[in-house]
Amino acid sequence: GKLSIASVQSGWALIGAYLSLGPAYVRSNIRNILTLWHGVFPHSRQQLTAEMKTGTSSSWKHTLETRVGALTSIVEFISSCQSLLSPAITKILMLPLDSAL
Repeated sequence: GKLSIASVQSGWALIGAYLSLGPAYVRSNIRNILTLWHGVFPHSRQQLTAEMKTGTSSSWKHTLETRVGALTSIVEFISSCQSLLSPAITKILMLPLDSAL
């Protein structure tokens, strides 16, 4: 419900704030952050298509709020941690961005 969505929003806001500290702080936790982002989005077009056929209004609100938070934190990462954007990390980020569009 509303408390769950507020928790999701708060969690992603904290992650975004952490990312805004820059590469000196984020570098040591980049793998954990990538894992968080990876878990939020479908991993293939087939998963996305299957996902679109299920769920309730409430579960979709939660899913979409989670993805908004993840996308917002990805934007913060790109903005604040440009020096960490290696080709490998950029490739990892492209999967969630592709499924979000």
